[in-house]
Amino acid sequence: MDDLEQRLATLEAELAAMRAQIAASPARPSVSPVAQSPSVAEEVNRRALLRRTGVAIAGAAAGGLVLAGTHASPAGAATGGNFILGQSNDANTDQTSLNSSISTGEGATLLLSNGSSGGTAPHPPLQLTVPLNSNPTAGSGESGSVLALYTKLPSNFADPDGADGFVDLYFCHRGTDKSPGVPRAWGKVLTSSTANYTQFLAIPSRLVNTRTGVKPADNSTNEYVLTGAPTNAVGFVGTITVTDTTSDGSYVSVYNGDLGTLPSPQFSHVNASNGQTVATGLTVGLGASTKVKVYCFKSCNILIDVAAWVVTGA
Repeated sequence: MDDLEQRLATLEAELAAMRAQIAASPARPSVSPVAQSPSVAEEVNRRALLRRTGVAIAGAAAGGLVLAGTHASPAGAATGGNFILGQSNDANTDQTSLNSSISTGEGATLLLSNGSSGGTAPHPPLQLTVPLNSNPTAGSGESGSVLALYTKLPSNFADPDGADGFVDLYFCHRGTDKSPGVPRAWGKVLTSSTANYTQFLAIPSRLVNTRTGVKPADNSTNEYVLTGAPTNAVGFVGTITVTDTTSDGSYVSVYNGDLGTLPSPQFSHVNASNGQTVATGLTVGLGASTKVKVYCFKSCNILIDVAAWVVTGA
């Protein structure tokens, strides 16, 4: 390996010298066909240098050396330079655009893949990053553009499964004025790590049953704790059953237990007449206490069964 590195250094030095000589050599005259001797000699010298350069490059390739691949730092090139695969490329402050004349249905302008067919890709094919805690700001982005904004979590946060520590994705769906300071319609694309989602129970659970406790009285508000709710629960999905009614016109209202008492709520979840047993579906928000309040216009027994929790991943 040391021998290869030494050969590489020698070849790179020779190439640099040859390029300098070629650049310093005057170009072939476009006129004066009679006086050819000096120009012919100059052209021969340039050709000789080019041949020597080609031989040096061929020798490097034959020796298994890849000149561009030996640098660990990003490759810096002038605008219009070549993109080097397998290496970090630094465009400095220049914007790089990729345009294609592909018609609809002929394929993607840029196709990226990672992992073999049927295998598991360890990382996503494309990852766009910005500085820590960055967010889309007014004046950034264009109408219809997509910004994959993966914000790296601070070191004291555990990486979410499969996300490699990058959690936020934004989409710019509106805006035409590119002037600085004009707000853009940036929207965060919600995932299971940032949005609410439904977490079903393996078996529905009956968490409120006043038949084994105190039956709610007429015009009463009663509070119940939904035991077993996850700490990140923000609601639940289930059913409510009203039974043992003793009067017509009974109705029951259920709401977030962290709210204050609502006397005679102007909404109802279930209505029942004297002697009826009525059940219906129920979706209600929860607060930090995981409590619900149940208002009963007329005395009746209440049964609440939970089939799923609505939890937040934020």
